[in-house]
Amino acid sequence: MAVLLVVLVPVAGTWWHTNRPECKARRLLAELRGDPPGRVEQWLIDHDLIEPAPTRDAWDIMEDLAKLGPPAVPVLISGLGDKNPSVRQHSAEAIALIGPPAHEATPHLVAALEDGELRVRFAAADALRLFGRRDVVVPFLLRKLESKDTLERCLAACALGLFDPPAKEAVPALQEALKDKDAPVRDAAEMSLRKIQAGAATREAATRAAATTQPGDKQ
Repeated sequence: MAVLLVVLVPVAGTWWHTNRPECKARRLLAELRGDPPGRVEQWLIDHDLIEPAPTRDAWDIMEDLAKLGPPAVPVLISGLGDKNPSVRQHSAEAIALIGPPAHEATPHLVAALEDGELRVRFAAADALRLFGRRDVVVPFLLRKLESKDTLERCLAACALGLFDPPAKEAVPALQEALKDKDAPVRDAAEMSLRKIQAGAATREAATRAAATTQPGDKQ
């Protein structure tokens, strides 16, 4: 019995440790990178103590990371600095799925706006938008409207139509983008201008309705 305890207690401790949210997050990030199982993890798999990670779509892995919530955030912050741009992008997207509880990632997302990869920059911008940091994101997108890269200008024009309240401060730049030499940028700018106009009209109508509704009035 004593010998059995000597064997089982460390195994149980290792199993418990590897199933903590932080450890699950590290395994999921490794899965996102395509890393092979670590030595301890492989031992646990060989002894049927944990299931081997199946080959999955990146979006499924991101959803599992997001389900772990705040305990996954430090791991995802490390993912923002990964050498693989896909891992950096998906880490930003997973942080966006967690939402405001992942606020500690904000400075790292701001830094990711300067990433060398366009997809990482815009994933970080979208996460910051969802965090309510329009003070950072709108100026970033306005700068990207002047990029030499057509795709970057197009993505910036599209993103400027996603804000609530609408990014009315972007209207002059979007109107200028209607003259862009590339049709996709012009189309994106037109679409965002329509969204901003519609959003502003809806908010103004709601404000007027609230102002004219007296306490006790029937709705």
